[in-house]
Amino acid sequence: MAMTADSRMFPPVPDIQAKWAPLYIEPMHGSGERIVVATAAVDSGGSFYVHATLSQRVLQCMYGDRAEVLDGLIDLALDVLQTYLATGGSLENWMPPFRSCHLGTCRTAMGSSLEHVARSGAVLTSSLTAKLADYSLEQGQESVGPGLDVDRWVQQIRERVCVQSPHLDARFNGEILVRPGASPTKIGYLGGNIAANFDMLIPGSNLSNRRFRSKSRLLDLQILKDQVDNLLPRTSYELLLWIPERDSPGFSPRQLDAAHGALSELQAFADDHSLMVRPYHRAEEAAQRILTAELS
Repeated sequence: MAMTADSRMFPPVPDIQAKWAPLYIEPMHGSGERIVVATAAVDSGGSFYVHATLSQRVLQCMYGDRAEVLDGLIDLALDVLQTYLATGGSLENWMPPFRSCHLGTCRTAMGSSLEHVARSGAVLTSSLTAKLADYSLEQGQESVGPGLDVDRWVQQIRERVCVQSPHLDARFNGEILVRPGASPTKIGYLGGNIAANFDMLIPGSNLSNRRFRSKSRLLDLQILKDQVDNLLPRTSYELLLWIPERDSPGFSPRQLDAAHGALSELQAFADDHSLMVRPYHRAEEAAQRILTAELS
């Protein structure tokens, strides 16, 4: 008698199909030597994720005094790429901003999320990936030790807001549709007066990825402001960012300097786009900012 296969014997088909490509930079222009500095994944609806592959520690180890210059070039390339993708540009048609920057071959892959596809591409193309152990993280989750977890940070803010104003609970985890056919863009808090995203700028070897992720969340706010709320804008569009205090005993002085330097970069980027980055050390402070904006 013929046997029929039970579908439960097979793993589920991944949810996302996307194009992805590595981004290369030549540390010495014209040498032909290229290193992967990021991977980008874009789905059919135009949603994207850009994953930085190099940590500041690796750059410093490899290039010494030139590391700061190279880090600036990487930052520029990723800013231009993310801004281009945010406007609906196709990955394969992107033009790099300078001659020593190159986009690799576009390929198609499947995964549980765009982040998963981009990280998979990093594993395949980059021998200098900042922290391959991060590859096992779940979508949207970054656990970096007791008390340092993005989802926990957001939940703490949400709980403190809802203690005082329970009706604001429904405004967390909002979604907007930027373009027809695109996947919804998630916004941490969509209020009547304020739209906010949340992130953590945690010092350490993966700081570059966290900095670029924070910029991506600022770009989401810019898209909301310029393309969705252009007729009836909210009062403020803000990234509420956890960062340790300058004298935090949990990190070295060099790590703290790097994190606060990244904060300054994010604030300058936000200023250029009429956005705001607010650094906080405690969830109570971030929650109070939302309450003040919404209830004033």
